[in-house]
Amino acid sequence: MKLNNQEIKNLKCNSGQKQTKKYDDKNLYLLVKNTGLKQFHFRYIFDDKHKDIALGNYPQTTLEQARTKANQVRLLLSNSTDPIAQGKIQKG
Repeated sequence: MKLNNQEIKNLKCNSGQKQTKKYDDKNLYLLVKNTGLKQFHFRYIFDDKHKDIALGNYPQTTLEQARTKANQVRLLLSNSTDPIAQGKIQKG
């Protein structure tokens, strides 16, 4: 099930854990740390290696912006470009 803004506002890290992940859709997830930091990430595979790219901190980066950035990552990957190596995703 996709994330929504109200759910993101209410998310907290589980007691006793340093961080937790809540997936939105198609490898986009929100990393919630026990410090209260909430950060959007995108997980992908490039050259047979799992990689994660940070897309921005919530609430400075909205859910809609994170989804747009995730689509940018997908486009780069479809062109055989590693977004981390290229630094192509605009920070926001």
